[in-house]
Amino acid sequence: MGGIGGEVRAKTPDEVWMKFDEEVRPDIEERFGLFLEAPLTREAAYQMMWHDPKCDWWVLDYYFSK
Repeated sequence: MGGIGGEVRAKTPDEVWMKFDEEVRPDIEERFGLFLEAPLTREAAYQMMWHDPKCDWWVLDYYFSK
């Protein structure tokens, strides 16, 4: 099976979404031919984001699989 997971970090939730949607997602889908498992929608992404108090950044965890 296999897949790729990771996280995107930025100062605001909107920046996190932009990085994920414009950089991470297209790169993984095109380079590896994987499909997004989570988050499936922008709304889901915002619900999944969490604030890291250690660095004061917002974080989105993601996972792609075959």
